[in-house]
Amino acid sequence: MKKLFLFAILSLFFWTHDPVDVQARVRLPQHIASGMVLQRGQPLTLHGRGDAGENIVLAFRGKKYRATTDAQGLWQITLPAQKPGGPYTMRVNDTTLTDVWVGDVILCAGQSNMELPVSRVVDLFAEEVSNYENAAIRQLRIPTTYTFEGPQNDLPTCRWVALTPESAMHFSALGYFLARQLHERTGVPVGIINNAVGGSTVESWLDEASLHDYPSMRNTLYLNRDEAYVQSVVKSERLRRCLWVEALNREDPGCGRWSAGESDDSDWTRCSPFDPSWARDADGRVLNGSTWWRHHFDASSIDTAQASLLRLGCLVDADSVFVNGRFVGTTSYQYPPRKYTVPAGLLRRNVDNVVSVRLLSYSGTPAFVPDKPYRIEQGEKAIPLDGEWLFRRGAVMPPLPGETFFMWQPTALYNSMMAPLASYGVRAVVWYQGESNTDDTRRYAELLPLLIGRWRTLLGNDGLPFIVVQLPEFMAERSYPSESGWAAMREVQRRISLDLPDVGLAVTLGTGEWNDIHPLDKKTVADRVARQLFRLAYGENVTTAPMVEGACCQGDTIVLQFDNGGSPLFYEDSLRGFSVQGKDGCHAWARVLAVGDDTVTLLSPVDNPRRVRYAWADNPGKPLLRNKEGLPASPFEIEIDSETPTP
Repeated sequence: MKKLFLFAILSLFFWTHDPVDVQARVRLPQHIASGMVLQRGQPLTLHGRGDAGENIVLAFRGKKYRATTDAQGLWQITLPAQKPGGPYTMRVNDTTLTDVWVGDVILCAGQSNMELPVSRVVDLFAEEVSNYENAAIRQLRIPTTYTFEGPQNDLPTCRWVALTPESAMHFSALGYFLARQLHERTGVPVGIINNAVGGSTVESWLDEASLHDYPSMRNTLYLNRDEAYVQSVVKSERLRRCLWVEALNREDPGCGRWSAGESDDSDWTRCSPFDPSWARDADGRVLNGSTWWRHHFDASSIDTAQASLLRLGCLVDADSVFVNGRFVGTTSYQYPPRKYTVPAGLLRRNVDNVVSVRLLSYSGTPAFVPDKPYRIEQGEKAIPLDGEWLFRRGAVMPPLPGETFFMWQPTALYNSMMAPLASYGVRAVVWYQGESNTDDTRRYAELLPLLIGRWRTLLGNDGLPFIVVQLPEFMAERSYPSESGWAAMREVQRRISLDLPDVGLAVTLGTGEWNDIHPLDKKTVADRVARQLFRLAYGENVTTAPMVEGACCQGDTIVLQFDNGGSPLFYEDSLRGFSVQGKDGCHAWARVLAVGDDTVTLLSPVDNPRRVRYAWADNPGKPLLRNKEGLPASPFEIEIDSETPTP
């Protein structure tokens, strides 16, 4: 009787309540989660999965929105534009999302210079990073994953993280400084979607349809869709690498012996690690494999009872490092700065100490990268490790063939890391990429506009502001005019920013490092990105980088006309970097005669000049043309107008 009574009560409950309030659990995409930032001021489309025919109720900021899943279990709800604020709670059926904010969302995409975390630049900005915390700034870091099986519905596992001194270490450095500036300027919450993969190509971020007119890319995609093929390549390359390392270790007489600090090195060669001759044989051929290095030093100037920091600049390619025979660290590839902790008590006072390095070179030229810090630090004290070291060759190996990075191939990253963000509202896209495409800038000039258009469609905003970060200076300077893939890439980026609507260019000259493809000053880059963002996304009148507009001949002079970005042109010392091409196709340096508020006058070094280049080099050096706001003019190549204007 009691069971019948209970059944009756339950039946009455279900029949007298709105059936839409009785829901099963829905499944939400990774980026629609607790801690997220939603874009203010525009309709918001949210989606997920459930059982077919399931009623969906989304409750947010005191209102409810309803939908029903389709035959595939998919649902979509569009919320009206929201005002900024938070934190809020959002409920989707029986799933509750907390700590939800409404503000501005910036999609930060590209390759390693966008991906570069704050931890890599903290030495330069330690004080301001260590003391800053802001719950209204957060990042969604999308992990690297790839697929060739078409666009995916969801991202790999990831989560929104609020900004603290600890979490900041994992933020994109550029995104971090950009978010801080935006928040300080607007006062609204800021969400950074960090969607970048080191080494990635522009084609890896494009969908299959965009590659219709590129047969080689389509054929590559066809091959990569065969999982057996991909796995066979991965397996064979892994085996080849393992065998290479095994042979190296077998042939290297120093393994297990020369890392010991007390082992005899009296017959080692004394030389500078920055002298490139040690990396080649007598005939000038590069020698790959292993080399061993030692540096003896006196540690009496520091407190050996305390830990210290060993800096070894950057090493090409990989290293294992020992101090007084004890292993202190290793790095497997060339780019990260070497920073290894030396434990307290390992160094000894008033006796000899030694740093030992086993350097591996897989291919290319091995090197100690110059103009980097090589020292032991303890607070304000430092023991320099520059000058000559002791050197001994380990084993010579044939170059290790390069690895096939499938994630960099057509559609791989778009499918897995971009497509799942469909319709998620963002305020702007910041694109820092191009280093991996400098070998074919003509094709890049076709592909980047395709990417901009495709991403705008995917994100549901045909006028979405898109800020392109121009490549900074890199590699050694040259004293003569020459061709340059990096300069050609900068020109492509400049022209796209002029040809496409709502595209801005962040000129980054002056922020690069000749010896590092990952320069540290991402704060200045963020400032220049922010200027374009405020101009395009917020409609503000801000000073931007000068851009050339035209060139014409006046007798034996050439007058360049500029849009000065809202501030008169300016330079210090001698201004150089302008070259003029004659009818023979060769370029010659041109002397600057005068600089006005928005003009530069050159003395033509050739008869019948055809075009002018400025800062056309991998590393154009200094001094550079800029405006009084301090913003450098964009590099350029421009045709000279054959018609001389009337005075």
